Amino acid sequence: MTSRFSAGTIQLLGHVSFSFFSLGAKTTKKGSTVVSSTTTTATPLTTTTTTTTGDQDICLTPYCVKAADYLIESIDETVEPCEDFFNFVCGTWIKNTRIPDDAGAQDTFNLLRAQLDSNIVDILSSPPANDTNEPMAVVNARLLYKSCIDEAGIEADGQGDLGLGPRDYYNSETNITVAYRRFIRDLATALANNPSWIDNDVKDIFEFEKTISEYHWTSAEQRARDNETVRTTIGDLALTLNTTSFNFTDYLHQAYLLGNVSLVDDDIIFVRELEYLLNVSAIVSQTPPRTLQNYMIWRFVMNRVSNMPQQFRIFRDRFERVLRGTSAESPRTILCGGYVNNNMGFAVSKLYIKRYFDANARNQSFDMIDNIQAAFIDMLHQTTWMDAESMTKAIEKAKAIDRRIGYPDYLSSDNNTKLDEDYAEVPTNIDSGIGVVIGHEITHGFDDMGRQFDKDGNRIPWWSDATIQNFINRKTCIVEQYSNYTIAQIGMKANGFQTQGEDIADNGGLREAFFAYQKWAKENPNLDKRLPGLQKYTPEQMYFINYAHTWCTKMTNEYALSRLRTDEHSLGQLRVIGPTSNFNEFDRAFGCTPGQGNSRKNKCIVW
Repeated sequence: MTSRFSAGTIQLLGHVSFSFFSLGAKTTKKGSTVVSSTTTTATPLTTTTTTTTGDQDICLTPYCVKAADYLIESIDETVEPCEDFFNFVCGTWIKNTRIPDDAGAQDTFNLLRAQLDSNIVDILSSPPANDTNEPMAVVNARLLYKSCIDEAGIEADGQGDLGLGPRDYYNSETNITVAYRRFIRDLATALANNPSWIDNDVKDIFEFEKTISEYHWTSAEQRARDNETVRTTIGDLALTLNTTSFNFTDYLHQAYLLGNVSLVDDDIIFVRELEYLLNVSAIVSQTPPRTLQNYMIWRFVMNRVSNMPQQFRIFRDRFERVLRGTSAESPRTILCGGYVNNNMGFAVSKLYIKRYFDANARNQSFDMIDNIQAAFIDMLHQTTWMDAESMTKAIEKAKAIDRRIGYPDYLSSDNNTKLDEDYAEVPTNIDSGIGVVIGHEITHGFDDMGRQFDKDGNRIPWWSDATIQNFINRKTCIVEQYSNYTIAQIGMKANGFQTQGEDIADNGGLREAFFAYQKWAKENPNLDKRLPGLQKYTPEQMYFINYAHTWCTKMTNEYALSRLRTDEHSLGQLRVIGPTSNFNEFDRAFGCTPGQGNSRKNKCIVW
């Protein structure tokens, strides 16, 4: 298996997902907005360049008109872009956007996901075409969807992570821990034959999980301690871990047998958190069997609530309301479509490709990858903090990147054998959304984690000590920059250490895609047209506007807090102001002076 951090592949889509992040769909008000620590409003926009263009320079296709309308209804021109670019691009969108009752946030990705979810429901609920001989994998996907939406049948039939997430949730009594214990109790009451034991059992389950959480690494600790991954054998691991009451390697043997794989003592295994496994094994050996049995039942039921009768889902929704600020469950059809897509993704993709997927878009994405990959290699050549040998190896790794876009080629053919075996004319500057995503994924191969792996995915030192120290100095700048951002909506600072890998990729991705776009525009001077109603913005300004629009987000307070505590990605607002404030080309495009709210004097640049 290829390491995520090797040259490996760029895989932008898994199962049925979305490929273009430029535009969404309009929504019509709940929740509050995330605002930056330096919000400045009510100043007229004076930095854009007004250009007189003829009709031949304006794109008037239906797609361009829709794109222009969507961006015009998003931009708030009372905000100065050099002071707060996020609210300049997203301010009006945030004011007019309503967070759905079944979500903790609304953003461009969720809007695209909603359209995709609707499409999946459409293809799974539609009868097969009369002229097609559907593969069994597709037939079974339709059957799985049909059984999932059969709520009457579910009612008639009856019946890795920590439950709460990171250990911070367990450290103090909050409304979330109270709601979590109530969730456990509600499910236990519905399932139990002897309710008199429930209160004690719920207490024991929660305390057991709380004890485990004391040894559970946070996202930041996982990143800091990643070098502690241990390479060992199954036999040696058995000597280290196995206790009289809990045989961990026997558990591994049984788990792999489910996939018809037999393990032997000489098999190599990589253990990322050996200390955690040692501690948990000790805890398990000291825990009463009743508590362990109850905990296993609880975690199984907790993760299968969506497949259970409505009574159980009501308990889950009550907890989600406290944890994420949601007030309703998604429609059953949407939940079931997602369930089938997650479990039989390629079968769903077979149907989706035929009805919805644009092959031209896929081919254009391949071209964009080539251009952005070339731009990244040019950036490597210009890097001043790498020694010659490290730079040469980095360039080799960048050149070794493979591409996977949308779906395996066999899914678009009429040959169903492989599938059954598996399951027994647009302005280029408004493509900056997908362009930056491509650049972002390329940069992951060279962030704080990816740089530890060579072009073949081997975890070996391939940078000199001096280059490593220079990298650490530069990524520390990023960490400190993002840690100084305050999310005013909830009054908390961001955790730049937790998000550093994604922040490095965001900054590098924006730069790579921009330089690739610049090169394309120079080679194709007559092809990049303006959008109607937005002619006063230069193509380069539109590049940044569309990039920022990708991250327009409105969240409930609960969801914002959960994201800030658990997500390795920065909140949408920071994914705009962070990278743009570090980029001289953004300053040049909008006439910003370093030191203004959205322009740092001391730019943090890794790639």
